[in-house]
Amino acid sequence: MQLSPFVFTNRYGNLIHYGSVDRKLHEIIDRYNLQHEDPLPQISCHGFRHTFTCWLCENAEKSTPMETIKYIQSILGHADASVTMNIYAECRRKKRNENHEMLKQKAAL
Repeated sequence: MQLSPFVFTNRYGNLIHYGSVDRKLHEIIDRYNLQHEDPLPQISCHGFRHTFTCWLCENAEKSTPMETIKYIQSILGHADASVTMNIYAECRRKKRNENHEMLKQKAAL
């Protein structure tokens, strides 16, 4: 079996179009929601990508914020770091605020 950088591949290792994955994902969620009281929200491949990237923004440990952005840009395949910064700045702002509050609490001890 050939290794692939993609999560969703066919048996030949080729990328499966995101629309096909989204349709199957929605079918699975719909079927689950018919059988359970607490419904799952609908999510798409893009939603997974955004969630992963927010987690990465909050947890990537690089020496400078720009190194972190460039690292995340390389993973996402954005041509320009400004795209990454514009989309995911809120995730980094949230983490910065959490860290600031944690430091204030530790200083108060």
